[in-house]
Amino acid sequence: STQSTWGASDTMLMVARESGTINMYTLPNIALVSKMVLTCRPFRMALNCTSNRLAVIDISGVVSFYKIGGPETYSTTPKPGDRLNFERKDVWDMQWADDNEELFAMMEKTRMYIFRGLDPEEPVMSSAYLCSFNKLKIKAVLLDEVMSDADHPQKDAILTFETKSLRDTRELLNSVSIQEAYAFIEDNPHPRLWKLLAEASLEKMSFIVAEKAFVKCQDYKGIQFVKKLDLLGDQQKQQAEVATYFKRFDEAEKIYKDIDRKDLAVELRIRLGDWFKVVQLVQEGGGDDVLIMEAWNHIGDYYADRQKWSKGVQYYAQAKNYEKLVEYFYLLEDYQSMERLIDQLPEGSSLLVTLGHQFASVGFSSSSVASFLKAGEVKAAVDACVELNQWDKAIQLAEEHKLPEIPVYLSKYANHLVEKQNICHAVELYTKAGKHTDAAKLLAELARRAGKQQKHLRAKQFYVLAALEIDKQRKKLLDTKGTGKDQQTVLMDAVLQHDTATGHDKTLDNAWSGSEAQHFFMMCQKQLYNAQIDAAMITAMRLMEYDDILDELEVYSLIALTAYYAKNWGACSKAFIRLEALEVKPPEPDDMLGEGKVENVSNPQVDQMMRSLNTNLSKLTNQQNAQAKQAEEEMEGMRRKFQDLAMKIFVRYPPDHVQQTKANCPHCQAAIHEWATQCTSCGQTLFACVVTGRTITTHAYFTCRVCKHRAYDHQLTQARYRNCPLCHTTIQ
Repeated sequence: STQSTWGASDTMLMVARESGTINMYTLPNIALVSKMVLTCRPFRMALNCTSNRLAVIDISGVVSFYKIGGPETYSTTPKPGDRLNFERKDVWDMQWADDNEELFAMMEKTRMYIFRGLDPEEPVMSSAYLCSFNKLKIKAVLLDEVMSDADHPQKDAILTFETKSLRDTRELLNSVSIQEAYAFIEDNPHPRLWKLLAEASLEKMSFIVAEKAFVKCQDYKGIQFVKKLDLLGDQQKQQAEVATYFKRFDEAEKIYKDIDRKDLAVELRIRLGDWFKVVQLVQEGGGDDVLIMEAWNHIGDYYADRQKWSKGVQYYAQAKNYEKLVEYFYLLEDYQSMERLIDQLPEGSSLLVTLGHQFASVGFSSSSVASFLKAGEVKAAVDACVELNQWDKAIQLAEEHKLPEIPVYLSKYANHLVEKQNICHAVELYTKAGKHTDAAKLLAELARRAGKQQKHLRAKQFYVLAALEIDKQRKKLLDTKGTGKDQQTVLMDAVLQHDTATGHDKTLDNAWSGSEAQHFFMMCQKQLYNAQIDAAMITAMRLMEYDDILDELEVYSLIALTAYYAKNWGACSKAFIRLEALEVKPPEPDDMLGEGKVENVSNPQVDQMMRSLNTNLSKLTNQQNAQAKQAEEEMEGMRRKFQDLAMKIFVRYPPDHVQQTKANCPHCQAAIHEWATQCTSCGQTLFACVVTGRTITTHAYFTCRVCKHRAYDHQLTQARYRNCPLCHTTIQ
């Protein structure tokens, strides 16, 4: 048959089946030790605390009790249970006491009965479900009310009932002497009653009876407490300790104050962990500075445990607990207070290292460095700068403290960024580290790439940035400190070093030439589209100065086009001559091609590797030759087209008819071209207007304070420029 119900105690498990058979198992090993047969179908079962009584409620609501024998009576053969002469009807719930094998409570209809043995007490009207029964108190719950609003249960649904003996004992203690109450409890013994008597005896300062009562209820701590009271000797101190025992702490504190023992009141509050009261008592004269510092620390801990860090740090600050302040200022993100801690902490403190790491984690490089330096951790300060990409500060620290690692790290990191094609980050890295020349090289490379992709505005921007970096480097060289010959020597070395770094790159040697080339190239296109033919031709003729930066095919094609529309056949003819003479630029040589083969190598693995390398180099050479041949064929076809177009133009318009655009040199008044960069008569350098592209021939011009380029004043005013047309610096 299937399982019907079950019941258990600390040592035994009872499982009932619908047939009425009950299996008895021992705990915790769950071994079947005996079987018992009932004459009913169990609905609910319960074992008492000693496992010698079994209460069974059947499906008809009849409760009956069975005696459970010892191990000598166990048998796995089913046999009838030893039923006691007790039976109640209409029972739907019951509960044994946890601390007395004779006490139990049961619910019969709408009444609750409490039994001692088989004798009932007066019933109590209730429909609550029984939860627990111990210390002569029954806890029950009104499930109907709970389930009516299960999402919002009320505390009123939990009920507590007391047994008659507990109620009678309380009344006796309030009405008769301690000795009479002692006699009553001796006749009706229970640990809860003895505990009640002990507490009443303490209230009446009857320590002898209290000690006996604590012995009866086996309360060792209570016995020790009574002995402690005997040793005090002072009745007022005894009263204070009794008040403390009953958790009347304010009363105990008042007693101590009355006898002028604030130190005992402080000790009481310390034991209770009431550090707010401790501070109050100390301020009233009950302690010293050490104690109040400890109290402030504990109050800070109180708020910190509740995540009220802003309040906690106030008390930590009063206690000068810097360790906690470092921790909780960081949690509060109060970085200004953390910076103030740097000045308050002594040099070499380990907390400074913690502060340094915390500042570094949130990007405060200067504060992090200050913390590490005060702690004597120079290497950690440099590492923090490296981590935060403050390479200029890192190099400065390395030089001041003679750490040789930073230039190596800087070079490796920049090379890594370049290899990953993350050139912009590499530029930023070099800029922050003060390596302006290296940053300019990378910016110039970005500009060249943008120019090849026909992104001329982006190319101009990169060239401007590169020029600004070169200007920073030159200014840095001019700011070199020294005296007399030492200054001259240092300056010469710096200039030579700069020339060595930029000499191979024309765009860096003349820092603004790249930005000028892109600027005038875009200006020419704009003028041409706006039908400013003469201005476009003048600007196009100026582009001949930059044919090493711009594509020659684009430059001379633009000159030929603008000269054609301007009917300047001489300039147009010269442009076609250059176009017909264009040659294919050889591909950039590969470093691997110049290595050649390695002879007389005895290692077979190296031989195989070199054969594979030579094979790959041969394939690469053949591929480059094929590409070069194809480019030459394309260029040859383009030359023929230029020749045919030139023939059609100059048969109709001979190039001997030349319309020259002339101006006067501002220095010697000699005739010059409007795109000239130097006067052929006096040799003076001439400057171009960055608004029109024409050569400046008057003294009414504006000079940019950054790029030093010039523009006519009336052109700037007419076009309402607020920034320099070349470098876009604000015009002041």
